[in-house]
Amino acid sequence: MKQRSPITSLLLSMFVPFYYLFWLHVTGKIINQKGAKAPSILLLVAPFLLLIAAILLSVAATAAGIADGLGIVAILLGILAVPFFIILPIIFDVKFSRAMEHATNGQVSAGTGFVLMFFVAPAAVYIYQDKLNTLADSTQQSPNVAANEAPQQAGSPVFASNQQPAQDPQQQNQPMPNTEQPGNQVAPQNSDNSSNPQS
Repeated sequence: MKQRSPITSLLLSMFVPFYYLFWLHVTGKIINQKGAKAPSILLLVAPFLLLIAAILLSVAATAAGIADGLGIVAILLGILAVPFFIILPIIFDVKFSRAMEHATNGQVSAGTGFVLMFFVAPAAVYIYQDKLNTLADSTQQSPNVAANEAPQQAGSPVFASNQQPAQDPQQQNQPMPNTEQPGNQVAPQNSDNSSNPQS
């Protein structure tokens, strides 16, 4: 997971237009990888799309001289977009804060996350980014620890296999078997013949 500076994310979400939506989109993918289900940012974009559609219809109706038909549709779309600017962000913040609670292992509760996202969104960005970076560091350190312990555990059986097993004392005291063939046995010399001269 790519780590981002919490302070940089905070400043960008405060002063760069639409960075907050970009951060929500990227962070939502990370949350989905952790098993949680983050909402789509279309919930936040939909009111703007309705408002833009209403403006375009109003302009088109004025240019075509048919303000009666399209003008009414544009007004309805504009009225419909107004409550969506409140309802859809609430739905999004509730779902996103619950998903972040699951992704951060409960380090940030859903209630706290919802309040921060709805009222102080840049503060929520800072806190969430900091928690995600901490979890990423812990997951990177755990494989390294396991990799360092693996060679030590793998070396102990090899060392044990090089050691010779202890012999039984009874086997050590047993006489060695005679491996000479009967035909190869040397006949004993006759001491009488060698001592007495021939007559």
